[in-house]
Amino acid sequence: MICSRCGSDVPSGASFCNQCGNALQVAGPAARPIGDLPLGDPGRFGQIPVARPQLPPVSPEGAKITLGLGIGSWLLCGLPLGIPAIILGHRTLKKIDQSRGRLKGKEITLVGLILGYISSICWGIFLTIGGVAYMQTEKEIAANETATIATMREIVAAEATYSQSYSPPQSSSSSLPVYAGSLDMLGPGPDESCAKGGTAQYACLINGALAKPDCKTPRWCISNGYKFQLLTHYSYSSRTRDYSITATPVDGSHGSKNFCATSDQVIRSGLFFLSLYSAVDAEDCVRWKNVEEQR
Repeated sequence: MICSRCGSDVPSGASFCNQCGNALQVAGPAARPIGDLPLGDPGRFGQIPVARPQLPPVSPEGAKITLGLGIGSWLLCGLPLGIPAIILGHRTLKKIDQSRGRLKGKEITLVGLILGYISSICWGIFLTIGGVAYMQTEKEIAANETATIATMREIVAAEATYSQSYSPPQSSSSSLPVYAGSLDMLGPGPDESCAKGGTAQYACLINGALAKPDCKTPRWCISNGYKFQLLTHYSYSSRTRDYSITATPVDGSHGSKNFCATSDQVIRSGLFFLSLYSAVDAEDCVRWKNVEEQR
């Protein structure tokens, strides 16, 4: 027996539906045709066959919910409501097929089911593309950071050579070390030729984008998605001179860390929140963490 309200299977002889509590019409003993009753049978005129009324088909709640989930998955910009629509839609279709015509709503269930499938496929494509893009970005960030650390090592090595070449002798009255005050001083100069050797103004110790003549402090110069700036620092309290080289990502898609280094030639890093507007001085740089200790 099928419940006329919810379409659930009901055991024979039950008076109420176990699922929704609907009262059921239970047929009595089958009526025998009057013509077949023997004369004198008390049931000849006392038992009249009663035709059971046929109730109109009803739509199960699952059909409307499936349609609502399918539409909602599109109205909410592909929110993954499609998967519940698929699961509920298949269950509702199975229930409709088993009702032997007592349930309707197959058309709206199919519409919700199709919408659920399409939105789920689109959502899956979106997640796949997003995952691939994220991994590609992470790969590029790692490559930029590795290249930046290598560039930082090249610059601190060039500064060490510059200091050895152009600092006054230890025996002189001014024995403080001398460092290049901007990146262009470590490069080849405007003619980009080191045929005559380096000078204190253009030492010919580095080349490339960071060695251009216009890479003068406080101007930032860009390489591998990072901005670089070099400056010198004099501490009046300790009467020492040092330099710092700072590298900060152009934006968050190019790197996740800021880097700095001083004359101790230790590359240090700090988390990237915003691109730095000015270089980190030597006293602040030494407070950052050594990149070797973070690996």
